[in-house]
Amino acid sequence: SPLLEQARLAIAVADVNVRVARNQTLPRLDFTAGGTLQGLGGSSKQGHDELFTGDYAGYNFALTFEYPIGNRERLALLRKARFERLQAVAGMQNTADQVAQSVRQAMRQVAASHEELLTQRQAVEAAKAQLKALEDLEELRARMSPEFLRLKLSAQETIAGARRSELQAVTDYNAALIRLAQTTGTVLQGTVVTSTAMELSGGLEERLPATWGESPWRSGETTKKNQKYPTTQDIPVR
Repeated sequence: SPLLEQARLAIAVADVNVRVARNQTLPRLDFTAGGTLQGLGGSSKQGHDELFTGDYAGYNFALTFEYPIGNRERLALLRKARFERLQAVAGMQNTADQVAQSVRQAMRQVAASHEELLTQRQAVEAAKAQLKALEDLEELRARMSPEFLRLKLSAQETIAGARRSELQAVTDYNAALIRLAQTTGTVLQGTVVTSTAMELSGGLEERLPATWGESPWRSGETTKKNQKYPTTQDIPVR
């Protein structure tokens, strides 16, 4: 999840700050060296020539040792850096809990949408079977009564309504998959479902999982399989 990556980066930055603050509390030893060249002569030309001969070269070396007495300021900065790291760890734990809750909620929405989609698919198939039975009966009867025509018209309206409901279920299911992918920070690949109302051939046999266990989001195509969110126990405290 992008939120978790941001939290991890915050901890990494806090680790660097702790190391810098710890180094600031240590004694300091500096070594410096330098050199000079001088040109001494009765004229500018002679002085210029003496400058490059190196006859009047000078060298200096210095070794400086600094040991802080008390060191209260730098120790306070170190404690502050460590406290900020603990805050970053706690923030990551809070973010992980929020992401896990959002993922569980998104998974429940996908599950509910998947079940609704299967139900609407069955409703479409049942309505088609009813209309097919009426059409078969129509071929056997010489003339159609007004009651039979009303029954056939009602069956056609039932199919149209069932397909509209199926299309809405498909929309809800795909939206739930997208929300789940956004929550987990993954990318959907080939998991979009279409409706029979959008295909002349009808049916979702080629696109819709037949069983719960074959649902695309359960198979790991939209979420990272066995994804584990970190806890404070997974993050060493320095």
